[in-house]
Amino acid sequence: NLIGDHSYLIRQYGGLYSVISAHVGFKDGEGLDPRYQYMTLFRDPVDRVVSWLFFVINNHDDVQLPGLRQAAIQFLQEEENSLAGYVENAYVKHFCGIEGNGAESDDQKIANALAVIKKYDVVGLYDDMPQFLAEAAALIGVPEPKKLGKVNVTTQRPQVDEITPALRERITALNSLDIRLFEEVVAWKKSLPQKSSSTSVPPIT
Repeated sequence: NLIGDHSYLIRQYGGLYSVISAHVGFKDGEGLDPRYQYMTLFRDPVDRVVSWLFFVINNHDDVQLPGLRQAAIQFLQEEENSLAGYVENAYVKHFCGIEGNGAESDDQKIANALAVIKKYDVVGLYDDMPQFLAEAAALIGVPEPKKLGKVNVTTQRPQVDEITPALRERITALNSLDIRLFEEVVAWKKSLPQKSSSTSVPPIT
């Protein structure tokens, strides 16, 4: 479960492993490394935030996450807090800075983010996990898995249609750019010809 800077992770692990899986951060304008192929998976932004909030609250205690867990509880209770930085437009913030600096207009941020995403070798959708697994397996050169074990499962959480309208409105307001980007990604994916799950490629060396 790696978390770190993109270039650091490549320096640290690239010589040892052919696949690096991590929560990766990019420096502004760093760009993708041409020596590598990239994969990512998108989830509905509102569902992602709901899952994260209840994961923080129900999978941890105050000792493990001092301050953050209470901030998540306060967010659900609509109290004043400083949690917005954790749950606000995470997708756009991440992707728009790979080839930009994040200081552009909102429209340009979304355009920059989408342009980078289209350079990824595999872009999956959480709601279509079988297709993502097929494309990821083909890229890596391994048999397509029939089932993927779940990890980091939130112990208890409501579905998006079960949260209060007020909470949904607050999450939506904080993630308006992510929702726009997600809609763009979904539309782009639907416009592509479906890749066969039997596609095979040579292993990455």
